[in-house]
Amino acid sequence: MQRKRKINRDDVSKLLDAIVLSTGTSVEDMRYSKRDKRFAFARMIFSHHCQTIYTRKAISDFLKLNTHSSVINHFVKYENYYQYDNRFRRYADEVKNLLR
Repeated sequence: MQRKRKINRDDVSKLLDAIVLSTGTSVEDMRYSKRDKRFAFARMIFSHHCQTIYTRKAISDFLKLNTHSSVINHFVKYENYYQYDNRFRRYADEVKNLLR
């Protein structure tokens, strides 16, 4: 299956709602490159859940990141943060549970 090149907000609305609920951020705050940990965690969780469906470019465009290399960085850091950061793990697990 070929990955989609553009993210439609309606297609990811359930994911966005789960991320907003678990991290306490707004979608607009998540989509801009703010350095607060909650916003970075929200972007990482979003990227993680979208990586099999959408292209890296589509994810970076949706999150309004400069390059798709930021999305690759999210993929790499997701595993490390999940393993070593309790707050991130709590957010990620809560999103996963809300999506069931």
